[in-house]
Amino acid sequence: MSTFKSWFSSAKTGLSEQVKKFQNKDFLDAVVAGCAIVAAADGSIRLR
Repeated sequence: MSTFKSWFSSAKTGLSEQVKKFQNKDFLDAVVAGCAIVAAADGSIRLR
């Protein structure tokens, strides 16, 4: 059980750090723009 608790605590800490990155609006805008560029790389973007 101790191993699970330590794994869960580690995962929670890592997730918190990743979420903090996206609280910065400029960084979030850059990530979304990067995703749009990658999505458009083949010449078309389709909504499903």
